[in-house]
This record gives sequence, structure tokens and C-alpha cells, in this order.
Amino acid sequence: MIFNLENYNLTREEVTYDLCVFGAGPAGISLALKLQNKRVLICEAGDLDYSEKSQDCYRGNVIGDEYFDLDITRLRYFGGSSNHWGGWCRTFNEMDFKRNDIGHYLVWPINKKDIDPFFNETVNIIGLPNPDRLTYKESISKNYELESIKFDYSGTRFNTKYFEFFKKNKNVDLILNANLKKLNLEGNIIKSCDLVSYNSSTKKIKAKIFVFAMGGIENSRQLLWQQKINNEKLYDKQIPVGKYWMEHPHYTLGNLVLKKKFINLPMFKRSKIEEVKFVQLKYNIQKKLNILSCGLRIEWPGYTDAKQIIADLSCYAPKLSKEIYELFNQNLMCAARIRAAWEQLPVIDNNIELSLNERDKFNIPRPILNWKKNSFDKKTIKASLEYFSQFLLDEDMGRLQIDDWVINSNQYPVDDEKAGHHHMGGTRMHESKKFGVVDENCKVYGSSNLYCAGSSIFTTGGHNNPTFPIIQFSLRLGDYLSKKKI
Repeated sequence: MIFNLENYNLTREEVTYDLCVFGAGPAGISLALKLQNKRVLICEAGDLDYSEKSQDCYRGNVIGDEYFDLDITRLRYFGGSSNHWGGWCRTFNEMDFKRNDIGHYLVWPINKKDIDPFFNETVNIIGLPNPDRLTYKESISKNYELESIKFDYSGTRFNTKYFEFFKKNKNVDLILNANLKKLNLEGNIIKSCDLVSYNSSTKKIKAKIFVFAMGGIENSRQLLWQQKINNEKLYDKQIPVGKYWMEHPHYTLGNLVLKKKFINLPMFKRSKIEEVKFVQLKYNIQKKLNILSCGLRIEWPGYTDAKQIIADLSCYAPKLSKEIYELFNQNLMCAARIRAAWEQLPVIDNNIELSLNERDKFNIPRPILNWKKNSFDKKTIKASLEYFSQFLLDEDMGRLQIDDWVINSNQYPVDDEKAGHHHMGGTRMHESKKFGVVDENCKVYGSSNLYCAGSSIFTTGGHNNPTFPIIQFSLRLGDYLSKKKI
């Protein structure tokens, strides 16, 4: 059933829910789908559609590198940020869970096999046409540790796909315009929560289990705030709430020419005029180079742009110009742009904190995002490109011209994509309270019945888009909670 806190029927019979979830994005909705045989309440701070009054609560400040405005990079209404999701899907790589070669604090307390059982269920929730693409890997060289990978694409919008589910389901309730005001504790147990709407309507909700699924910024913000107004008793004081926040840097890195025998490997057709090939370095070479994951994206532009790229590369490698032009005219060589989305090293200084002087409509301090790309992030992309360039050269597959800023400068371009709107970390999963906010079952350390869902629990980010694993982790949490017999 769907209710609106701004005109909520207060005479309705009171219910103690099995589960109260804050946030109706992919994480919260997937959890509700998994536990729909329980009494579940989803509290959505926004309405069914976008509203300025709700979105204003997402305003905040960014300190450090240039980034998106915090009220632009996420959406605060039913469906959450899936409402501007690009639809790209791929699951985590096995190597994403095993980064002890770089540091123990990067190691998950679980493995890929722990989320694999929820693969098909996630495919169904998202509605993917070609799910086999999500696990595809094919070596592209006998001498180099490189592999071609694929993404799948979904046009799913959770707000439209699951509206009827919430409207008709008698076990699962959705309450709109329901902003979390306060968690009410007895010891380390949350007994109830107070909700408030934009017209100051209030409601107290009782539940056995509470889950924060508000996103990779808001989960940290609310945990920090609820800890403060509960006299530091909500969770263990030493856990790093808001710390180790991550993104996926996204940048154009250079131009290249490629021979057809390489180009003919599988590509992702995004439109009638543009095709993309995805390449990643295998785990062994990442370990050898002491770097994290990088997804190289080879994009074929239009014919005119291709000729310009070849002209530029002729200046870069003049001895090749005649061969390049001859092969291009014979349709045996193409020009392309190379772009990448890569994994950022989680560091404690990249974090979410509460503003000391700015608050939203509900008197909650606005978030401050401290975010900078570090030298390790630059090392990952530079080493990945150099390795790929050497492969092209040694196997005579083509030539790569890397942009000067990658090689010679610490300054990133200001007119590029910057990042992926992928908010990860802040309530990360780890076996140690020193490095983690939640345990292997997503329970907040120090609380008996508070859990987190979404990409905020990510210990590391990999280089793939996060939505698909977000849902896998939510389903895993739902499976765990169902076995607890809540």
C-alpha cells in the first residue's frame, strides 16, 4: 500500500513492522521485494515525482577536487537515483574482493561467491536483455594480461516498474514524504523512529529491524546525525562512519588507431553511430604493477573525427603516417578515442562530515564531502594505459597517443566527465571495527538491529558501475534477515 505522510490517516491501526527501510531506491526496493512475505515499511523522504522541497535537502558542500553539486548528483524521490541512472550493468569481479596485496583494510570479509547466488534474481529485478554479458571475459593476447569484457544495458526506472507492486501489496507499505527525524533507542536497540513531512505531519513507527538505504552520501550523514542526537549510543564510537568514500573517475585519455583484427573483438553498441569496446587488465598484472582496476573504453567516433585523430597521430608518430592512411583507406584500420572509468583507492581523508553552520528544513546539518583524487589513483590509470600501449606496439595492433595531462601533469581536465555519480563507501563492510562500519551481514557495529544497504557498504569499488552489485548485496541482506525469522 502507498501512503503519504502529509495526509496520513492517523486513525489507521498501528502496526509493528518486521522491517523499516529508509530509502526507496534500488537498494530499498530490492530488499522489499525479497522480504515481501514480511511486514515491511519503506520510508521515502520524497514524493512519487521530483519536488524542489525534497531535493533541497540534498544540498551540501564539496571540499577538494571539482565535483558535482550534491543536490544534482543524486535524486530524492521514489526510485531514488535510478531516476537518472544510465542503465549500465556489470557485476563485481572476483579480484575486487581480494586486495590484500595493497592493504588489509581493502579486503572484504566476504567473497564474490557470497553474492553470486543472487545474480539471476538481480537480472529479473532490473530486467536485463543479455545477462550473459555481465560475466563475459575473453583474453585478447597470449603475451599480455588483457581481457575483453562486456556490459549489459537496462532502461529500467524503479519508480515506474515497481509502482504497482507497492500499490497492491498488502504486506509491504510505502510512505512518501517521510523524513527520518529521530531513531528512538533502548540500550543499543532501536525500538521506533519518528518521521516528519514537509507540512510538519509526524508519525512514530515501530519495527524489529531498521535499514538505512538512503544512498552513498545520505547513509553516512544520517548515521552521524542520529549518533549525535542519541548521545553517542547508536553505534560503537570508534567505527569510521563517513570515511573511505570513493568514486569512479571518468576521463578521456587519448586517441588511438587500431587494426581491424583487434577491432573485431566483441563490442557494445550504444547507438547506431557509436560502438564501445571494454578492456581490463587481469588481476595478476594489476598485482605486479601495484594498481587497482581500470576499465578502458575504446569508442569509435564518426568518420570525420576519425580522420582528424589519424592526422593528429601522424604528427605523434610520423613514420607510421603512410601505413596508417593506406590501411584506413582500405578499411583495415580505424581511429578511436580511449576513455576510462577506474577504481579509486579508499583513503580515510575522503569522507562525509556534518556542516557546523548549514542545516536543511528539518534542522539536520547539511553534508560536506571531502574528496580528492590521490597519487595512487593517477598511478592506476597511467600504468594501465602504458601497459595497453605496449601491447598495441609489440603486437602491431595499432598506436596509442596518451594525452599530456596523464603523463606530465597532476592536473585533471576541468571540461571532462569527472566521475560517474557513483557514491561508494562511508559505511563500508570490514571484519575490523577499525576499518568498517558494518559487519559481513551489513549490521552496524554496536547496534542490535540497524543495518545498511547500498553502495555505501562497498569496501572497494572495482571499476564497474555499482547498481547491479548494489541489488545483489540487498538481496543477500534480505536472505540473511529472512533466516533470522524476523
